Amino acid sequence: MKKTVVALRTFIGWVFVFLGVFGLVLPLLQGIFFLIVGLYVLSLDSKWFRIKLEHLSQKNIRVAKLYQKIDRAIRNFFGMPDEIV
Repeated sequence: MKKTVVALRTFIGWVFVFLGVFGLVLPLLQGIFFLIVGLYVLSLDSKWFRIKLEHLSQKNIRVAKLYQKIDRAIRNFFGMPDEIV
């Protein structure tokens, strides 16, 4: 069961990343938003993606604010506690 959940999250994360890449080119999609959501979902199972997302948020304030909003929204939706890092 756990492998299925991880595989599903990985698939969903990559779908969001691809939507983000297309969104950077197409004016109708919010590319940065989809990229951040995709990286966030992938970072739930991968330390490498977590490190890259944190590095990206340290470099860009807009990305950091968006990352915090997405993190809060996902944690509230799933009833997850806030992590203290």
